[in-house]
Amino acid sequence: MCRQARSRFAFTVSALALILAAATPAQTPDRTAAEQKRGSKQPPPHHPRPELPPTRVLHHLRQGNAAVVAARAARKPLPKPEPRPSGAGRYLCAVFACPDADIDVPALLGLRRADVLVLSTPGPFVSHESVARLEHYVSKQRLPLIVVLTHDNCATTATGSGKTPLQKALAERLALARRRAEQRGHSLPRTLARTQCEMLFAASPTLQRAIQDNRLRTLPASVDPKTLAVTWHTKSTEEMPIPVVK
Repeated sequence: MCRQARSRFAFTVSALALILAAATPAQTPDRTAAEQKRGSKQPPPHHPRPELPPTRVLHHLRQGNAAVVAARAARKPLPKPEPRPSGAGRYLCAVFACPDADIDVPALLGLRRADVLVLSTPGPFVSHESVARLEHYVSKQRLPLIVVLTHDNCATTATGSGKTPLQKALAERLALARRRAEQRGHSLPRTLARTQCEMLFAASPTLQRAIQDNRLRTLPASVDPKTLAVTWHTKSTEEMPIPVVK
């Protein structure tokens, strides 16, 4: 190739490089939505919402209840709720609680009312309707924790044999819970809380998958109405960051 031809070839390559560089848009660093100017054509970057591990929620509830118990013992006003952990959906937790306890469940756990889904049922016993609602909140609202909260001296659990068919059905459920408590050597409140957690797991494949994926925990607990102390009737494996495969 002669010198003149090589010169023309080099000029052509340089010109093409300049044209391509001009046609390629300049790379700009990602900006957050807050940094986007009004009317900007560049959409804000998408950042997936984090998920809140159930064990972190449990730790938050433990700390909240400890502060409540300390204030109650010192005869001081209950402390204000701490800021909720990020990552949950509408609720931090759902709590089955017996109305006979007459306890402010959100305040008991050091939470705002809007952060707790309270399911008030006698016992408390789990119902199919309650499970259906929990399936919605777990799958659509990232609910990470369900607590079954019982208490001592419960008027419901002291119920004897009933007269109507519904009263007799309740008496039968209580009799079964008492037999299980005797077999396990535990108190009736503790046994009732655990058996209802087991019922939640058995009743819903949706909840089962969430538990197996470590997106949900169902935990039994009881409260002393006098001191407001919550006792968690959990096994060591249930408080591990990753649940044991059943």
